[in-house]
Amino acid sequence: MSEQRFTNEEKLLHNWESDANEPDSPAWDEKKFKRMIWRTRFTVVRSVVSTLLGIFLLVWIYMMLVTSYYHSSGKSDQFIRYVTTLVETHEPGLKVEKGGHWNAELTPFLTKKATLKLFKQVGEWQIIAGEVTATQTLFGDVTYSINENVTYLRTPSRFSFAVPPDLIAGDPSRTQAPSNRSVWEQLKHIEDGYVAELAFSTAVGMDPEELLKRLSNYQVRVLSMPVYAGELKGDLKNIPHSTSNELHFVPHLTLRPFVKYQEEGNGMSWAGWLENADTLKQSVDQMLKDIEWLRQERSYRESENDGKRLDYLKENGVKVYGAVVTGPVRELEKLKQEQDLFYFQLGRIEIWNWEEHTS
Repeated sequence: MSEQRFTNEEKLLHNWESDANEPDSPAWDEKKFKRMIWRTRFTVVRSVVSTLLGIFLLVWIYMMLVTSYYHSSGKSDQFIRYVTTLVETHEPGLKVEKGGHWNAELTPFLTKKATLKLFKQVGEWQIIAGEVTATQTLFGDVTYSINENVTYLRTPSRFSFAVPPDLIAGDPSRTQAPSNRSVWEQLKHIEDGYVAELAFSTAVGMDPEELLKRLSNYQVRVLSMPVYAGELKGDLKNIPHSTSNELHFVPHLTLRPFVKYQEEGNGMSWAGWLENADTLKQSVDQMLKDIEWLRQERSYRESENDGKRLDYLKENGVKVYGAVVTGPVRELEKLKQEQDLFYFQLGRIEIWNWEEHTS
């Protein structure tokens, strides 16, 4: 008889049939044979389950050790810091909640993931504006997506700023400001006792100190400023550019109130807004350091362009062309008298929560 391969059950069945056909061998008891079959099946199942449990236990121990090291070494905090800096320097009007006990998740494949709350400051309040979810594969770029709390359909939830001609091509002419009648009509119909968020562009590029000094005449708080870093000079790649009524709009770096992290430990200090000359200088210096740090630490979608932005800023200095401010609605209305400010956009509106302050 030629050699044949059998499973355990097939071998038992084959042996039983062979013995049953032997004239001198007693026939196997059928119940005894079935018990042997079930014992064999049970042994196989037990082996499979034991193997799976062993693998699960090893993976669990591996994840416990890796996660423990990840958090104790500060790498989780570093990733949170990275995401916070990346979002706040590239997204106008949005801030990441600070001071919370955030932890980045770590998968068995060492993919990092973190979900953080976003807010906008309206008056004294920090209003939740959505969430940002950031991920990084073991050898991949950092990517993030923003899920905003949108109140009204087909209404822009983020601010945009028009680049003035003198920054684009050295053209000294001023941008012709389009009518902002809708914004002023809205503010006119809002009674006293409310605070709001307002964004605007400037007709010419300005030093941050110059714009802050002009705004210090009003009871408003300056939350951020868009920075021009050569986006329309042609050196930057894949920069989305839109034009509307001869106004040019591009993604930009954002000058935010400074956020400084301690070299050791998890502590940090930050300013709530661009309050005075000292705060502004610290914020400008920190922005340049932040962009350099972002590029050195990891790769992200705009890292190559940010390198060219950084070179442009070091050569030409920091120029801004707008701001996001917050304050009482009556005080925001006064900005209408500033001839070099235009393209006003009204943001969130909240009930009174304001304290008088001096710059």
